[in-house]
Amino acid sequence: MATNNNVELNLSNKIILRSARGKVGNKVIIQPCKDKFGRFPDCVKQVDSNNNMILSEKELNDPNRIYFIRETDTFEVVDGTTYDLDNV
Repeated sequence: MATNNNVELNLSNKIILRSARGKVGNKVIIQPCKDKFGRFPDCVKQVDSNNNMILSEKELNDPNRIYFIRETDTFEVVDGTTYDLDNV
């Protein structure tokens, strides 16, 4: 814990997903979306007819390619889910 001007701060590396509306445990399905210019973020990759990511030679050798996602991927976000970043 850190102190600042006699105020004790409890710093944590935990992230808790919370919804502004709905109940705890509410589930939301999300997909990658394009920005106002019609482009996906750099981590979102196009797919071929077999749902395989289309990657350049440079991207194939990129050590961060494990973070690439398909433009067709969906994610379930559950309200109240906790992630401890110290235990990754």
